[in-house]
This record gives sequence, structure tokens and C-alpha cells, in this order.
Amino acid sequence: MLLMLHHIRPACRRLVRLWRLFPAFALMCPMPACAVASSSRPADRAIKRVEVRNDNGSIRKVPFYSGYYAMVVGCGDYQAGWPRLPNPVKDARDVAGALQEMGWEVDLLENPNWSTLRSALYGIVAGPGKDADKGILLWFSGHGHTLNEADGTKLGYIVPVDAPDPDRDAMGFMQRAISMREMETVAKGIKSKHVMMVFDSCFSGAIFSMSRAKPSPYIEEKTLWPVRQFITAGTENEKVPDRSMFKICFLQGLRDGFADVNRDGYVTGEELGAYLQEMVVNYTNRAQSPQFGKINNPKLDKGDFVFVSRMDKSLTIPDVRPLPEKREGTLVVRSEPNAARWYLDGDFAGKTNDEMASVTEGWHEVRVEKPGYRTWTEQVRIVSGERAVVSVWLESSRVEPVQGAVWKEPVTGMAFVWVPGGCFPMGSPDTDPERDSDEGPVHEVCVDGFWMGRYEVTNRQFRMFRPERVSGSFKGQSLDDDPQPAVSVNWSDAASFARWLEGKNGGKRRFRLPTEAEWEYACRAGSTAARFWGDAPEEACRYANVYERRSAGMNRAARWAHDCVDGYTGSAPVGTFAPNGFGLYDMLGNVWEWCNDFYDPFAYAAAPRDNPRGPAGGAYRVVRGGAYNYGPKYNRCAFRYRVEPGASFEHIGFRLVALDSETLAEK
Repeated sequence: MLLMLHHIRPACRRLVRLWRLFPAFALMCPMPACAVASSSRPADRAIKRVEVRNDNGSIRKVPFYSGYYAMVVGCGDYQAGWPRLPNPVKDARDVAGALQEMGWEVDLLENPNWSTLRSALYGIVAGPGKDADKGILLWFSGHGHTLNEADGTKLGYIVPVDAPDPDRDAMGFMQRAISMREMETVAKGIKSKHVMMVFDSCFSGAIFSMSRAKPSPYIEEKTLWPVRQFITAGTENEKVPDRSMFKICFLQGLRDGFADVNRDGYVTGEELGAYLQEMVVNYTNRAQSPQFGKINNPKLDKGDFVFVSRMDKSLTIPDVRPLPEKREGTLVVRSEPNAARWYLDGDFAGKTNDEMASVTEGWHEVRVEKPGYRTWTEQVRIVSGERAVVSVWLESSRVEPVQGAVWKEPVTGMAFVWVPGGCFPMGSPDTDPERDSDEGPVHEVCVDGFWMGRYEVTNRQFRMFRPERVSGSFKGQSLDDDPQPAVSVNWSDAASFARWLEGKNGGKRRFRLPTEAEWEYACRAGSTAARFWGDAPEEACRYANVYERRSAGMNRAARWAHDCVDGYTGSAPVGTFAPNGFGLYDMLGNVWEWCNDFYDPFAYAAAPRDNPRGPAGGAYRVVRGGAYNYGPKYNRCAFRYRVEPGASFEHIGFRLVALDSETLAEK
């Protein structure tokens, strides 16, 4: 499905910043109505130094912002029961254009679905939000909604275009709408000192304390402190009109400087909040009453956002000059297989099959590359105002190993088994009585072939990386020959071990933790049953080290213990039990295994079909496979569990995936 790319200014051409902020973004926006426009302009109006006044009345100049960044979002093309809105996208474009003219770096996101919007939000955290000295602004225009929680808390939500009406599908709404609680997580994840979120929507918020803005007549020294500020267009019982007076007043207050009440050349967040509260109430005859406040956190509610006021004629601000018009056409590059990387005149332009680029008319070189395939290159002519489509069939450049082939890594002796690529139904069906809600819906997923560790990483192998680490040693074996799985290893240490092993191999092979999709595909080995050996949990002790009824006590319910004897009360040496159909051992039972993905309970809903890599961010990482001290419910191929990446437990280990020299580039 194509993403239509257009630009705030033609000069931006094919430079799409959102794709560089989070490469998985292009794969996670399947909707044809979703458009991303991105522009970048030097922050000419960044506040390098500003005069502040401290409590004793003295004034000093201090460093302030290194630049401004804004993510501007407009949602109007609603598709799941909400009324369509004609103006939010136009309003978002107006806001983005005004901020760009003021020297801001701006990303414009139009009609995103929930996964696209969520990825974009966490892309701020992973991208411009890492700069502590940058001013960060988020603008959202579209539907807002409020739900009452059990304790009476009113929790506000912003509504992406694919979120259903909560009166018709409450669960679907909870899965796709983004709550103010999650916005709090995003705001706290941003490292920048000053963050403002503006919602041209009406709802109640439970994360910030609403207060009447009382701007100071001067910029106080405490303004330098970190802050997370929020402005909404109205309360939950108010309706945002199609023609947004809130947007008009926002631009007049900021771009035209009317919110600069004390005429000091700057508009603070408190001044802007006070201006909007007064003017919008007045212009709408009290139909809307904007709300302004700061996050309810003592470490993030002391400072104040500061904008440069356009009305300050004394500031040295370069004129905004119109850029020369360029004659451009559009270019679409498609390929089989899809998601190949394509280049325009030597510069990376994106992934095939998922974006359209604006390109200056004339002849251009298009190059398409994908690991494991021969590179394709051709000259393409672009005609102004016309659309050119390039279709490419890539030829394989390598012979894939046969299923079950074994490769031994020379440094540690770790054995890897070739798992051929293929498609499978990921997740568990509604008919599984032990199914959890985060295991569905069942959906087809396809993965490319990869090398999977035959066994879990052992103590002996991990001690080559961290000699001081000893865990769960097998009695009767020396530490140098310990076949027990390495446990009490957190996610970061497991990922570091993979990078260390890659260095030891001179970069000829890449090592990493498996994705959730790779892990479940490898675990099932072609089976669609709850466990790779079948649905009967009592067969477990032939294939897995699991929690037994004798350990649990004869009176424990069957769901908590397996009705068989495996001979172990703790972890077992790797390879003790029978392998699955791919020749992999201990894929269920023994110890939990880290996956590369962040955890998201609803990740399946919008995951791509081919080689999904999980959400762009989150607070937890995924573990899979169950363990020796867990019952049948947990020792299933589809069961997912979340653990903080810094945590380590004696029943959590890991195994690795290896990519050969022709698949070093991540898909």
C-alpha cells in the first residue's frame, strides 16, 4: 500500500525525516489516506541566550534552546464510526507551515492510524527529544474523548482515524485510542527540558493539574527548570467546531505575537495559555473554554516553555523568503520481494512498495537493493506533474541452506540450526481455553530464513564474555564446561553478548536476539497446536523441563502443574529433552527466553505481515517459552510475557539468531 508523501514546501523533495527517526514507520502505516509531510529548516529563531530574573531581582543572561522541533498531527478521515472532520488536516498544515516559517524543524503527520501515531510519538523520544536543550512541541487536531475509570478518574484520549466508536466497540477503542496516561509516558520519555503538548480536541485530562494561567511580567529564572505543559481546546462536554477558533487564536498568539502580553519579545507557555483561555472563550461565546496546565510531577512542573515573538522587531530574525518553484513529478518504486531499500541518485530514499517521492523533472538513477538479492539499477525519466512507477523483480544471489543444517560458531562453539523462511498463523485462537487477550488475533506472518541457536546460551559460553558471571551451575560439571542455561541475565546484557560475539567473528556474521515472530515460528516448527508436540500438556516431560504436579503438590489444580515427571526441580542442562521439528531444543520450558521486541499487548493488530519487528518503543521487553517453574498455561508457543529490560531472574535466559554475511542489513 502506498503512502502519499507531499511536502510543506517543494524544496523538501524526497527527504522524509520521519523515516529516519524510526525506520519501521513506513511498514506500520498501511492506510492509503495516511500522508506524511516533513520539512527541515535551520532553527534561525532558536533562543541561544535569554535574560532571566531571579528571586532577588537581579538579571542575567543564560543559554536557552539549541532549536525548536514540532510534531504536527491532523486527523479528519475517520473510518470506524466517528464523524469525519473536514478541517483538522488543513489546520495541521496551517500550524506546520507557520512553525516552519518561524524557523522550526517540523514533521507533519496526516490521518495516521493508531500504530503510525504511536510510532511517531515514540520517534520523538528516540529522535529530537534526546536533545536536552531543544524545545519540543506536539500539536494534535482531531477527535478527543473522555472515559470514566472505576475510581471516578476522568481519563482523556486522542483518537486516531482507525479507532472505533467506544459506544459500539469499547475494547477496540481502548486498543487504538491513545490515552493521556500514555502521553504522560511519552512526555516523560523525552529528555528535552521543555515539552508542550497542544490538543485541538475536547476531553478531560487525568495526568496534569489544570490551573488558570498567571503569566509573569518577565521571564523568571525558574523558567529554566524542566516542564511538561498541556493545552486543550476545551473540556469533555464541549464540542470543537469544524472551523477551529482555537487554531486561529493559537497562530495569532504565537506567530503574530498577540500573546506576548508584556512585549518582551517572547511568548511563554503561560502567556499563550492565558491568551487562549481569554480569546477562545470570548470568540466562541463561551462554547469553548481552553484548559491549560502542567504535568502533576514535582520534577516537571517548575519551568515554562518560551517561544520567540514575531512582534518583537528588535530581534535579528531573517526574513522568510519564498523558495523558487521547482518542476517536479512523483516516483513510486515497487519490488518483489517487497521492503527493499531504494536509492535516488545515490541517496537513500526509502523502502519499496510503501512511499511516493517528489522528484525534480529529468533523468535520475534508481537503485534497488535487498540483502540476498542482486542489485538493480536503471535510469528513470521524471516528467513534471506526472507519476512514474518503477516495478522491479529482484533475483536471489545466494543458495539458501537446507532445513536443519547446522553451523558452529567458532569462538564459543555455539551451534546454530538453519530455520527456512515461511509463513505461519501467529497467535492463539479464541478456542484455546488458556489463551490470554494479548495473543490475538491469529494472523498470518511471514519470516525470512535465519540461523537459530540450537540451545539456550550456556553458562560456559556466557562466561567467555563475562567471566565473573556464574548462575545455575550444573552439579558435577566444572565451570569451564557448564551446560546449564545462563540465567539472571537482563535484556541489555543479552544484547551486549550478541554484539560481543559479532565482534569476535570480525563482523562476518551478525548476532542478535530473535524477534517475537522469529521465535514463535521457530518454536512451532510447522505445528499449529498450542505446543509444538501437540495440544496435550501431559506429553510435556518428553520435550520440556516444566513444573510438575509432584513439585506443586498433589492437590494443586492441573492448570498450575503438568501431570508428568521430567526429573528436574530446577533448570536442566541444555539439550536434555527431545527437540522440535526444526531440531531446536528447550523452545518450551527450562527457562524463559528474551526476545528483541518491545512488549505491546495490542501489537498484533497493526503489525506488518512480513518480518514484523515489534513496536518502536515501550517500557518492557518480551520473554517467551515458559520455564521449569511454570505450568501448562505458560508453556505454549503463543504465550507472551513482559519483563523490564533491566530485570534479571534465575528462570530467564536467552538464545541468539545469527544472520549470514548476505543478510547483515536489518530488514
